Amino acid sequence: MDFPGRSTLAGLSEPEYEALAAFDDVIGDLEHEWEAARATSRRLVRMMDAAERRLDNGTVALSLHFDALDQTASAALDLVSGLERLLCRYTTAYVATGLSILDRLVAGRPPLTPAELEVLRAEPSVGRLQELLEVPAEHRYAARAAASGPGELERYRDQRTQLLRSIESLYSNLTADGQAWTRVTVAAGRLSDMDDGTYDEPWADLVPPLLNLARQNPYEISVALDPGPAPDGPRRRR
Repeated sequence: MDFPGRSTLAGLSEPEYEALAAFDDVIGDLEHEWEAARATSRRLVRMMDAAERRLDNGTVALSLHFDALDQTASAALDLVSGLERLLCRYTTAYVATGLSILDRLVAGRPPLTPAELEVLRAEPSVGRLQELLEVPAEHRYAARAAASGPGELERYRDQRTQLLRSIESLYSNLTADGQAWTRVTVAAGRLSDMDDGTYDEPWADLVPPLLNLARQNPYEISVALDPGPAPDGPRRRR
């Protein structure tokens, strides 16, 4: 999904537009590198599995090959995990920034100040992210519903419900040393910092739907600014 052109978002202040555009570039780059790292790690794991099957011959050369592939695959998986964590961090900040701008437009408030946008650059807490997602769809997307009909509003209700359910599951499932995390601890923390000691990050399943929401927000902002004819072409990406 391409980012809207500047004239489409002409009703935003320059700092607001630049913040959204910068986030869009960042998550585009991170997602590309994350997907490339995942492809590399999968290839290395397959190579390691093949080398392991040849270990029955018991030669030093085969053992050396397997050990090298094992370490390389481990390093690749660490890279995947690190990029996924960064992608989660910047995606949630992009979501918070986009929704904050959309909400101020719906409420008729003035543009966010550079200081407010600076705060939004940081990853929001789980509690703050939950608060933003809890805003009723019929309030936030009234312009979209008027332009596209009630079907779009229902889609946003479903999206909101699924995201809130996923966040709620964090409160129920996160544990450390056999003890459940308290709601206060989870709400005060940030998704990308959460680790319950298992192989899969507890927030990993949230990244794809949050990415979708992050990229959709600029278009919802354009509808809130002008619910009339279709917008102009996309801004040229790097």
